[in-house]
Amino acid sequence: MSEVSATTGFLSLVMEAAGQGLGVREALQDILGRVSPEMFQGEERRYAESARKLLDLRQMPTPFAIAKDCGASPMELARLKLAGAGLYGDLAAAAEGVRTQYHQRRLQEGLTAALAAAQKGQLDLAQTLTQELAEQALLGEAMSLEDYHDFDPEAAPEPRHLQTTLATLNEDLGGGLAAGGALCLSLVAAPSGVGKSTFAFQQVARWLTEDPHWVLYCSGEMPAGYVFDQVTRLVARQSEDQRRYRLPVHHRAFVRAAEQVKARVGQGRFTVYDGDLSPEAVLELARRKQKELTAARLSGQATEDARLVVIVDNWDNLFTSYEFGELREDQVFGRWMQRFQRQAAEYGYHHMNLSQTSGEAEDMKEPAHAHQMQGSRKLHSKASHVITLYRPRDSGAVERALRESGGEPPPWAHPMIGVRKARGGGRTGVRRYRLDEKTGAWRDAEAVPEF
Repeated sequence: MSEVSATTGFLSLVMEAAGQGLGVREALQDILGRVSPEMFQGEERRYAESARKLLDLRQMPTPFAIAKDCGASPMELARLKLAGAGLYGDLAAAAEGVRTQYHQRRLQEGLTAALAAAQKGQLDLAQTLTQELAEQALLGEAMSLEDYHDFDPEAAPEPRHLQTTLATLNEDLGGGLAAGGALCLSLVAAPSGVGKSTFAFQQVARWLTEDPHWVLYCSGEMPAGYVFDQVTRLVARQSEDQRRYRLPVHHRAFVRAAEQVKARVGQGRFTVYDGDLSPEAVLELARRKQKELTAARLSGQATEDARLVVIVDNWDNLFTSYEFGELREDQVFGRWMQRFQRQAAEYGYHHMNLSQTSGEAEDMKEPAHAHQMQGSRKLHSKASHVITLYRPRDSGAVERALRESGGEPPPWAHPMIGVRKARGGGRTGVRRYRLDEKTGAWRDAEAVPEF
């Protein structure tokens, strides 16, 4: 009888434990959270993803339930369960075995690629691959201890790879946003109509045209064409009216900007997904784009400082068709935020969620607070940086306030951005900003008040 793989043994134990009923559901969720789908191959990857999905739906991943969910043969799942029976003493050891097997496979694939490059005379590429393999080997050996040595008194601060278009905001965030590591997950929140998407679009425009970064924009509200159009409009620095009426001088400028954006799309640097939005789809697309970026770095088509940014617009649209079952919304939100954070940290990209604020924040005259976001507690606790946006939406109220104050606008008449959370050396508080009268983009104020 051939030796059973670590992944087969793990799935076997998961299905065996599932027979014990809902009492072990949370324990199984925690165990499955220690491994990721890419650690499995072939049909076993489908089975692992199905098991995780079933647990989120408060169903147990028995052989029959997994087979039904992914359209496989119940007999095949039953054989897999029997094949790995008794291979490991417990699920924790089985999960560690899966991780070890995965890292060994990656090392073997990397060594093969490095050897092939050396045989072709591509010595620089071979050296780069070998160095990356050495780092992976060290990280792989240390993964089981990561909870114990997160704190290193000699470690340098995490680098900030991503600058926003706002110098003041970069300063308050602690130097910008990071890709990978502990600072890889941000949240941008505001009531509807304040300008979350515009804020995101102007960052995308910078990252594509001024910086070497890559962007995956996952839109649950707007078609891809609209996202491309708005980013191009901001690259061209045009107003909505200039874009709409298309006078020749403005249209020529827009066409030039469109050529820049199209070039980035052709390079793989700008991808917009407007299909069925789900947490699983975002994770899979992010893995795919990060692998493309890594390959582009190795081939010299992307610079070493290029980073991937994954933007979800917006958070609530991820769960439009999600079956919560008996799970609370905040439980599901917390688990998915954790999965987004883990993958972004492991793969080395930045994940940004856009989110609505709760109804409590609709009539506020300042940026929303942390507890005033949809699914606030879980979204806030998992994010490394939380940014909230505010601008007055009632122009009539602003005009009345200006008349009553003799022309001096009250504080609430100004656009503001609140940094409600900033790990890694940032500062929290609210600052005044301004909106570009032509493009609607957020800009630094000329005289920025202190916090």
